[in-house]
Amino acid sequence: MRILVTGGAGFIGSHLVEALVSRGYNVRVVDDLSTGRESNLEAVRDKIEFFKGDIRDPAVMIDAVKGVDVVYHLAAKINVEESYAKPDLYWEVNVLGTRLIVESMVRMGVKRLIFMSSAAVYGDPVYIPIDENHPVNPLNPYGETKLEGEEIIRRSIKRGEIQAVIVRLFNAYGPRQEGNPYAGVVQKFIERVSSGKPPIIFGDGLQSRDFIYVKDVVSGLLYILERVEDSMILNLGTGVETRIIDLARLILDLLGRSDLDPVFSDPRPGDVRRSVADIRRLRGLGWSPQYSLRDGLTDMLGLQVGE
Repeated sequence: MRILVTGGAGFIGSHLVEALVSRGYNVRVVDDLSTGRESNLEAVRDKIEFFKGDIRDPAVMIDAVKGVDVVYHLAAKINVEESYAKPDLYWEVNVLGTRLIVESMVRMGVKRLIFMSSAAVYGDPVYIPIDENHPVNPLNPYGETKLEGEEIIRRSIKRGEIQAVIVRLFNAYGPRQEGNPYAGVVQKFIERVSSGKPPIIFGDGLQSRDFIYVKDVVSGLLYILERVEDSMILNLGTGVETRIIDLARLILDLLGRSDLDPVFSDPRPGDVRRSVADIRRLRGLGWSPQYSLRDGLTDMLGLQVGE
Protein backbone atom coordinates (compact mmCIF):
# COMPACT_ATOMS: atom_id res chain seq x y z
CA MET A 1 0.00 0.00 0.00
CA ARG A 2 1.32 3.46 -0.95
CA ILE A 3 0.55 6.25 1.49
CA LEU A 4 0.93 10.01 1.13
CA VAL A 5 1.56 12.09 4.24
CA THR A 6 1.16 15.84 3.83
CA GLY A 7 3.18 17.70 6.43
CA GLY A 8 5.26 14.56 6.84
CA ALA A 9 8.40 16.42 7.92
CA GLY A 10 6.63 18.09 10.82
CA PHE A 11 6.27 17.18 14.48
CA ILE A 12 3.53 14.55 14.26
CA GLY A 13 3.99 13.80 10.57
CA SER A 14 7.59 12.68 10.91
CA HIS A 15 6.75 10.29 13.74
CA LEU A 16 3.89 8.90 11.65
CA VAL A 17 6.14 8.45 8.61
CA GLU A 18 8.68 6.50 10.66
CA ALA A 19 5.95 4.23 12.00
CA LEU A 20 4.48 3.63 8.54
CA VAL A 21 7.88 2.74 7.12
CA SER A 22 8.54 0.35 10.02
CA ARG A 23 5.27 -1.44 9.18
CA GLY A 24 6.30 -1.94 5.57
CA TYR A 25 4.20 0.71 3.83
CA ASN A 26 5.47 2.63 0.82
CA VAL A 27 5.46 6.24 1.96
CA ARG A 28 5.49 9.51 0.08
CA VAL A 29 5.84 12.85 1.87
CA VAL A 30 4.96 16.34 0.71
CA ASP A 31 6.09 19.23 2.89
CA ASP A 32 7.09 22.82 2.14
CA LEU A 33 9.47 22.81 5.15
CA SER A 34 8.03 26.08 6.44
CA THR A 35 7.80 24.52 9.90
CA GLY A 36 8.81 20.91 9.26
CA ARG A 37 12.43 19.83 8.96
CA GLU A 38 13.92 17.36 6.55
CA SER A 39 16.21 16.30 9.42
CA ASN A 40 13.13 14.92 11.20
CA LEU A 41 13.05 12.24 8.49
CA GLU A 42 16.76 11.43 8.66
CA ALA A 43 16.16 7.88 9.91
CA VAL A 44 13.94 6.99 6.93
CA ARG A 45 15.02 9.46 4.25
CA ASP A 46 16.34 6.75 1.93
CA LYS A 47 13.16 4.68 2.32
CA ILE A 48 10.57 7.29 1.31
CA GLU A 49 9.71 9.58 -1.58
CA PHE A 50 10.02 13.22 -0.54
CA PHE A 51 8.41 16.10 -2.41
CA LYS A 52 9.29 19.59 -1.27
CA GLY A 53 6.21 21.55 -2.22
CA ASP A 54 3.20 23.56 -1.15
CA ILE A 55 -0.21 21.91 -0.74
CA ARG A 56 -1.70 25.03 -2.35
CA ASP A 57 0.10 24.23 -5.63
CA PRO A 58 -2.14 22.18 -7.97
CA ALA A 59 0.78 20.69 -9.89
CA VAL A 60 2.47 19.57 -6.67
CA MET A 61 -0.66 17.92 -5.35
CA ILE A 62 -1.54 16.09 -8.56
CA ASP A 63 1.96 14.59 -8.61
CA ALA A 64 1.82 13.84 -4.89
CA VAL A 65 -1.47 11.92 -4.93
CA LYS A 66 -0.76 10.07 -8.18
CA GLY A 67 -0.67 6.33 -7.54
CA VAL A 68 -1.32 6.43 -3.79
CA ASP A 69 -3.97 4.44 -1.94
CA VAL A 70 -4.41 6.60 1.16
CA VAL A 71 -3.74 10.22 2.05
CA TYR A 72 -2.95 11.38 5.58
CA HIS A 73 -3.53 15.13 5.50
CA LEU A 74 -1.55 16.68 8.37
CA ALA A 75 -0.13 19.78 6.67
CA ALA A 76 -1.61 22.88 8.30
CA LYS A 77 -1.02 26.13 10.08
CA ILE A 78 -1.86 25.26 13.68
CA ASN A 79 -1.27 28.11 16.11
CA VAL A 80 -4.17 30.00 17.65
CA GLU A 81 -2.16 33.13 18.41
CA GLU A 82 -0.65 33.32 14.93
CA SER A 83 -4.06 32.75 13.33
CA TYR A 84 -5.23 36.12 14.64
CA ALA A 85 -2.23 37.86 13.09
CA LYS A 86 -2.38 35.98 9.77
CA PRO A 87 -6.01 34.92 9.13
CA ASP A 88 -5.63 35.01 5.35
CA LEU A 89 -2.64 32.66 5.46
CA TYR A 90 -4.58 30.26 7.69
CA TRP A 91 -7.50 30.31 5.28
CA GLU A 92 -5.26 29.68 2.29
CA VAL A 93 -3.37 26.75 3.82
CA ASN A 94 -6.02 25.11 5.98
CA VAL A 95 -9.05 25.63 3.77
CA LEU A 96 -7.91 26.14 0.20
CA GLY A 97 -5.09 23.63 0.69
CA THR A 98 -7.53 21.02 1.97
CA ARG A 99 -9.91 21.70 -0.90
CA LEU A 100 -7.10 21.22 -3.41
CA ILE A 101 -6.05 17.94 -1.81
CA VAL A 102 -9.59 16.58 -1.98
CA GLU A 103 -9.99 17.76 -5.57
CA SER A 104 -6.66 16.18 -6.50
CA MET A 105 -7.68 12.91 -4.87
CA VAL A 106 -10.96 12.85 -6.78
CA ARG A 107 -9.25 13.66 -10.05
CA MET A 108 -6.67 10.90 -9.57
CA GLY A 109 -9.12 8.33 -8.23
CA VAL A 110 -7.73 8.16 -4.67
CA LYS A 111 -10.52 7.15 -2.30
CA ARG A 112 -9.21 7.14 1.28
CA LEU A 113 -8.40 10.19 3.37
CA ILE A 114 -7.44 10.55 7.04
CA PHE A 115 -7.70 14.22 7.95
CA MET A 116 -6.09 15.76 11.01
CA SER A 117 -8.59 18.22 12.40
CA SER A 118 -8.57 19.72 15.87
CA ALA A 119 -10.47 19.96 19.14
CA ALA A 120 -10.42 23.71 18.43
CA VAL A 121 -13.56 23.22 16.33
CA TYR A 122 -15.57 22.68 19.53
CA GLY A 123 -14.77 26.02 21.17
CA ASP A 124 -15.83 26.44 24.78
CA PRO A 125 -17.52 23.17 25.77
CA VAL A 126 -21.14 23.13 26.85
CA TYR A 127 -20.47 19.79 28.54
CA ILE A 128 -17.43 17.75 29.59
CA PRO A 129 -16.02 15.42 28.34
CA ILE A 130 -16.46 16.50 24.73
CA ASP A 131 -17.81 13.81 22.42
CA GLU A 132 -17.95 13.91 18.63
CA ASN A 133 -21.60 15.06 18.68
CA HIS A 134 -20.74 18.13 20.74
CA PRO A 135 -21.77 21.42 19.07
CA VAL A 136 -19.01 23.10 17.08
CA ASN A 137 -18.30 26.74 17.81
CA PRO A 138 -14.63 27.63 17.20
CA LEU A 139 -13.37 30.69 19.06
CA ASN A 140 -10.47 31.63 16.78
CA PRO A 141 -9.46 31.73 13.11
CA TYR A 142 -7.45 28.51 13.45
CA GLY A 143 -10.48 26.56 14.68
CA GLU A 144 -12.67 28.16 12.03
CA THR A 145 -10.36 27.04 9.24
CA LYS A 146 -10.19 23.50 10.59
CA LEU A 147 -13.97 23.33 10.70
CA GLU A 148 -14.23 24.59 7.14
CA GLY A 149 -11.72 21.92 6.09
CA GLU A 150 -14.00 19.33 7.68
CA GLU A 151 -16.97 20.70 5.73
CA ILE A 152 -15.11 20.37 2.44
CA ILE A 153 -14.39 16.73 3.25
CA ARG A 154 -17.96 16.01 4.40
CA ARG A 155 -19.35 17.36 1.14
CA SER A 156 -17.02 15.10 -0.83
CA ILE A 157 -18.09 12.11 1.27
CA LYS A 158 -21.77 12.90 0.62
CA ARG A 159 -21.10 13.02 -3.11
CA GLY A 160 -19.60 9.52 -2.84
CA GLU A 161 -16.19 10.71 -4.02
CA ILE A 162 -14.06 9.67 -1.04
CA GLN A 163 -14.12 7.75 2.24
CA ALA A 164 -12.65 9.83 5.04
CA VAL A 165 -12.00 9.76 8.75
CA ILE A 166 -11.89 13.19 10.38
CA VAL A 167 -9.61 13.04 13.43
CA ARG A 168 -10.16 15.76 16.02
CA LEU A 169 -6.85 15.89 17.83
CA PHE A 170 -6.57 17.24 21.35
CA ASN A 171 -3.28 18.59 22.78
CA ALA A 172 -0.37 16.59 21.39
CA TYR A 173 3.15 16.83 22.77
CA GLY A 174 6.46 15.04 22.29
CA PRO A 175 9.92 15.18 20.71
CA ARG A 176 10.40 17.36 17.60
CA GLN A 177 7.90 19.92 18.76
CA GLU A 178 10.82 22.06 19.90
CA GLY A 179 12.35 24.92 17.96
CA ASN A 180 9.00 26.43 16.94
CA PRO A 181 8.03 29.81 18.39
CA TYR A 182 4.46 28.54 18.39
CA ALA A 183 5.23 25.19 20.03
CA GLY A 184 2.76 23.80 22.53
CA VAL A 185 2.65 24.59 26.22
CA VAL A 186 4.45 21.38 27.20
CA GLN A 187 7.48 22.20 25.08
CA LYS A 188 7.53 25.82 26.20
CA PHE A 189 7.46 24.79 29.86
CA ILE A 190 10.26 22.27 29.33
CA GLU A 191 12.45 24.77 27.47
CA ARG A 192 12.10 27.42 30.17
CA VAL A 193 12.57 25.08 33.14
CA SER A 194 15.55 23.38 31.48
CA SER A 195 17.24 26.78 31.20
CA GLY A 196 16.52 27.62 34.85
CA LYS A 197 13.54 29.88 34.18
CA PRO A 198 10.04 29.49 35.68
CA PRO A 199 7.21 28.38 33.40
CA ILE A 200 4.89 31.19 32.27
CA ILE A 201 1.18 30.46 32.64
CA PHE A 202 -1.30 32.58 30.71
CA GLY A 203 -4.34 33.03 32.95
CA ASP A 204 -4.87 31.55 36.40
CA GLY A 205 -3.58 28.05 35.56
CA LEU A 206 -6.93 26.43 36.29
CA GLN A 207 -7.74 26.08 32.60
CA SER A 208 -7.43 22.46 31.49
CA ARG A 209 -6.40 20.40 28.48
CA ASP A 210 -6.27 16.78 27.35
CA PHE A 211 -2.58 16.08 26.67
CA ILE A 212 -1.80 13.13 24.40
CA TYR A 213 1.74 11.87 23.79
CA VAL A 214 2.85 11.74 20.16
CA LYS A 215 3.40 7.96 20.33
CA ASP A 216 -0.27 7.56 21.24
CA VAL A 217 -1.23 9.95 18.44
CA VAL A 218 0.66 7.79 15.95
CA SER A 219 -0.77 4.54 17.29
CA GLY A 220 -4.26 6.03 16.95
CA LEU A 221 -3.61 7.14 13.38
CA LEU A 222 -2.23 3.70 12.45
CA TYR A 223 -5.21 2.00 14.07
CA ILE A 224 -7.57 4.16 12.01
CA LEU A 225 -5.69 3.26 8.83
CA GLU A 226 -5.75 -0.46 9.48
CA ARG A 227 -9.05 -0.98 11.31
CA VAL A 228 -11.51 1.79 10.41
CA GLU A 229 -13.16 1.49 7.02
CA ASP A 230 -16.19 3.76 7.35
CA SER A 231 -16.30 7.53 7.12
CA MET A 232 -16.64 9.07 10.56
CA ILE A 233 -15.40 11.67 13.02
CA LEU A 234 -13.14 10.48 15.84
CA ASN A 235 -11.71 12.31 18.83
CA LEU A 236 -8.05 11.50 19.48
CA GLY A 237 -7.05 12.22 23.08
CA THR A 238 -6.68 10.43 26.40
CA GLY A 239 -9.90 11.30 28.16
CA VAL A 240 -7.90 12.73 31.07
CA GLU A 241 -8.30 16.39 32.04
CA THR A 242 -5.17 18.17 33.31
CA ARG A 243 -5.00 21.71 34.67
CA ILE A 244 -2.17 23.85 33.31
CA ILE A 245 -0.89 24.57 36.83
CA ASP A 246 -0.66 20.83 37.47
CA LEU A 247 1.20 20.33 34.18
CA ALA A 248 3.70 23.01 35.25
CA ARG A 249 4.22 21.41 38.65
CA LEU A 250 4.72 17.97 37.08
CA ILE A 251 7.37 19.27 34.68
CA LEU A 252 9.12 21.14 37.51
CA ASP A 253 9.15 17.91 39.51
CA LEU A 254 10.42 15.74 36.65
CA LEU A 255 13.21 18.20 35.88
CA GLY A 256 14.17 18.54 39.54
CA ARG A 257 13.32 22.25 39.70
CA SER A 258 10.48 22.35 42.24
CA ASP A 259 12.24 25.41 43.65
CA LEU A 260 10.92 27.44 40.72
CA ASP A 261 7.46 28.98 41.01
CA PRO A 262 5.32 29.47 37.89
CA VAL A 263 4.83 33.04 36.69
CA PHE A 264 1.31 34.11 35.75
CA SER A 265 0.50 36.39 32.82
CA ASP A 266 -2.64 37.72 31.14
CA PRO A 267 -4.94 35.18 29.47
CA ARG A 268 -4.60 34.82 25.71
CA PRO A 269 -7.51 35.55 23.35
CA GLY A 270 -9.21 32.53 21.85
CA ASP A 271 -8.16 30.07 24.55
CA VAL A 272 -10.89 27.75 25.78
CA ARG A 273 -11.31 27.30 29.53
CA ARG A 274 -11.65 23.52 29.70
CA SER A 275 -10.99 20.78 27.20
CA VAL A 276 -11.01 17.01 27.55
CA ALA A 277 -11.95 14.37 25.00
CA ASP A 278 -14.61 11.76 25.25
CA ILE A 279 -12.84 8.90 23.42
CA ARG A 280 -15.48 6.23 23.84
CA ARG A 281 -16.06 6.03 20.10
CA LEU A 282 -12.42 5.20 19.33
CA ARG A 283 -12.19 2.94 22.39
CA GLY A 284 -15.25 1.13 21.09
CA LEU A 285 -13.37 0.42 17.88
CA GLY A 286 -10.58 -1.19 19.91
CA TRP A 287 -7.97 1.54 20.46
CA SER A 288 -6.78 2.97 23.77
CA PRO A 289 -3.95 5.34 24.72
CA GLN A 290 -0.98 3.75 26.46
CA TYR A 291 0.80 6.74 28.02
CA SER A 292 -0.22 8.70 31.09
CA LEU A 293 0.96 12.31 31.13
CA ARG A 294 3.74 11.43 33.57
CA ASP A 295 4.82 8.45 31.46
CA GLY A 296 4.77 10.47 28.25
CA LEU A 297 6.77 13.33 29.74
CA THR A 298 9.28 10.89 31.24
CA ASP A 299 9.74 9.20 27.88
CA MET A 300 9.97 12.53 26.10
CA LEU A 301 12.54 13.95 28.49
CA GLY A 302 14.61 10.78 28.26
CA LEU A 303 14.59 11.02 24.47
CA GLN A 304 15.59 14.69 24.51
CA VAL A 305 18.41 14.10 26.95
CA GLY A 306 19.70 11.23 24.83
CA GLU A 307 19.59 13.09 21.51
